[in-house]
Amino acid sequence: PGQWFGEQALLDNEKRNADVTAIASCTTLCLSREMFAKILGPLREKIEHSIKRRELMAIPIFNNSKFQPHEEMAKLVDDYTELTFQKGAMIAEEGEVAQQNLYIIRRGRIVVASSNGKICNLSVGDYFGESTLQEDDEVMSQQTVTAVEQTVCSVLSKDAIVGVIGTVSKLGKPVPVSMSKLDKTVRLEDVKKVRIIGVGTFGKVWLV
Repeated sequence: PGQWFGEQALLDNEKRNADVTAIASCTTLCLSREMFAKILGPLREKIEHSIKRRELMAIPIFNNSKFQPHEEMAKLVDDYTELTFQKGAMIAEEGEVAQQNLYIIRRGRIVVASSNGKICNLSVGDYFGESTLQEDDEVMSQQTVTAVEQTVCSVLSKDAIVGVIGTVSKLGKPVPVSMSKLDKTVRLEDVKKVRIIGVGTFGKVWLV
């Protein structure tokens, strides 16, 4: 009681990201997308802006930064551009000069691969490219990044970030993840959920 779901569907006419099932008899209050647009239409842009700002704050280089988060984060969101990549498009190629951009996936799927055999699949809400933002202008890509299907990304360039905060030295450090050190023998059914410690636009973080 008191919790909610479906708020993303008020903004985007996209397929559901998950099934929603009643596990007991329940009564809900429902606000349709049509009624939302009719009554709260002017707030749509502010809600979308707030969601995007929250997304940026969840990325370690921004969450651990040394600049004023609220005012300057809002300006960074204003500098987003949207790019569409067709299926099979190569966004970055290992060993070639990288575009120094942060990419946040809005629709579609991305695969990130490197010559050492590591492969990572990314989908809606995931991001990539943040590690290039604090490098010199001629940084080489360490992975090959390819669109698995038609993919739309919000893109924030290094130049746009510098234009807002002055220098990338104000950014925090990305969190390195060593795939070789992950314990892949632990299964979801092996852990006990304790409580939710965070909720984002596309999922929940549990202490287990």
